[in-house]
Amino acid sequence: MIQNYNIKNKFKTFSLLNSSSILWTYGFSFLKSIEVLLFKKNIIVTKKNLHIISNTLFLDLELFFLTNKISKFRKKLNLNSLDLNKNTFLNFIIKQFTLFKINTITFDFKIINFKNKKAILFYFFKKFKKVIPTLFNRRFTLFIDFIKIFSLLSMGQISSKIFLLFLQKIFKNLTKKQHSQFLSFLKLCFKVLIYDFKKLQYTTTSIKGIKLIISGKLKGKPRSSSSLILVGNVSTQTFNSKIDYSKIHVYTLYGVFGIKIWISY
Repeated sequence: MIQNYNIKNKFKTFSLLNSSSILWTYGFSFLKSIEVLLFKKNIIVTKKNLHIISNTLFLDLELFFLTNKISKFRKKLNLNSLDLNKNTFLNFIIKQFTLFKINTITFDFKIINFKNKKAILFYFFKKFKKVIPTLFNRRFTLFIDFIKIFSLLSMGQISSKIFLLFLQKIFKNLTKKQHSQFLSFLKLCFKVLIYDFKKLQYTTTSIKGIKLIISGKLKGKPRSSSSLILVGNVSTQTFNSKIDYSKIHVYTLYGVFGIKIWISY
């Protein structure tokens, strides 16, 4: 999302949405490039905002660090090994000064991993640990990341698009015999989130219902079909509730699958 701050008249503010198409293209490509570069390092961007005020560019990012990369970032950085001529990321940042015609770039990174609560993580771990040998065999770190993302989803800290990215990772390597287990696991997750999760005393959720549709050659069938999972109340014809909708494609050995999700708040 591209926005601009509302400040006093003594500053000169540029709006990417109302300015020239060239500046808007530079802003969109810059955000996309940052997201791709971080994704290669197993860092997922959950929210991103770009602001241009006077001669300064402000970039606000919310990041989610995957479990298998946290240990590597604990090591100290060797500052002597950084070279402006060889480091592609620094060259990419330097190039933005000439494109946007600015003098300063300010980065604001927020790590949402710290927003998780241990009590909620332990609760979800006990509820879903039975599926580790079937769906998460040799992928225990992915299961831990899914628990963290599911916990953030229950607190409304992430969008449905980020949740679908993890469903894509889980479903991509499953065999056709595991499709029914995956659907049963999602139905269990949604029931725990909407019904059982509200009974806890230390937390509350604003999610009223979840609707998910998976389309493709499920369970190895020769023709594509759709499977619906509906838990709670999801109404797409009302203005009283907020609906978060997202869709994604999953490319597997058995063809292309489509996943759509509706989350009602």
